[in-house]
Amino acid sequence: MQRRNYQDRTADWKPTNRQQYFLILAHGTISSLQWNDTVFDHEVWNFGNCFRSRKEAEQAREGMKEHFARFRTEASITKGYESKGLPNS
Repeated sequence: MQRRNYQDRTADWKPTNRQQYFLILAHGTISSLQWNDTVFDHEVWNFGNCFRSRKEAEQAREGMKEHFARFRTEASITKGYESKGLPNS
């Protein structure tokens, strides 16, 4: 797996070897893993889905739900304009 480049996160908390961290899975479940310095661990951290506690992960999940709801609303508005042949800006 090739590492992707994300925003600079050098100031963010990063687990040490064998330290537990929490992440949000695709269906919204929060899971904990042990940091083993794998490519997967680094991808999760680089993407911003690596949290010190379950509570932090839960707060982030709520923010993601709000973001996705706004995105769906904006996308449906844009689609409505497009279906009527109107400019969306």
